[in-house]
Amino acid sequence: MSKFTDQGLSDALVRFQAVAFGGTAVSGDEVQGMLRKVGLEQVATLPTPEGSPGITVGRRPARS
Repeated sequence: MSKFTDQGLSDALVRFQAVAFGGTAVSGDEVQGMLRKVGLEQVATLPTPEGSPGITVGRRPARS
């Protein structure tokens, strides 16, 4: 039987939560990059309680 490292256990829990609650297991940095790629500004990953899914937000640019 193999031992989980702290990071391995954390990764496994993130994957489980993604399957159980919907969504996908991507990092905050990856999501920020996706939002910037589609043109959003002021992109940030908000703090959440440990073990909770991350929340990443961005704003559409103001129209001229």
